[in-house]
Amino acid sequence: MLKIHVRRTQRLIRLVWHVMVGAGISYLVLLPLNAMGRDSQRSRQRVIVRWWMAKTCRILNLRIRKEGVMNTAPTLFVANHISWLDIPCLTSALDAVCVSKQEVRQWPVVGGMAAQAGTVFIQRGAHAASGVADQMARNLKDKKSVVFFPEGTSTSGATVR
Repeated sequence: MLKIHVRRTQRLIRLVWHVMVGAGISYLVLLPLNAMGRDSQRSRQRVIVRWWMAKTCRILNLRIRKEGVMNTAPTLFVANHISWLDIPCLTSALDAVCVSKQEVRQWPVVGGMAAQAGTVFIQRGAHAASGVADQMARNLKDKKSVVFFPEGTSTSGATVR
């Protein structure tokens, strides 16, 4: 039992350290890359984000199994949102940006990191759909795939809301 607690504590420490490193990368590397706005810089940004997300998955001891051939063309991926773990799992495997509720942008540390990673933040509500569609289309036109969770919340995944 003690061995399990030690491993969990070590994993938590590694995760906290990794988030701190990610925050540093977001502000010291990704922010300047985003400001440059060139395609080569965006490519570097996506490589860094995928590396960081893959390392997050390794720290959490997540095993990701890919089946089939991954589409390399800009694609709109639509998925059920089962857990916060969907984000690192999908973005470590896909060269894509995520769509997220606007409130996430205000979260300490994670909100800023998500913004620097290229997350599309949306204001949910009656008239938000056309703005979201425009932002997703702009990303696809810029050759970026998009991960979208239309349910807008985490569920068990057993049914679609």
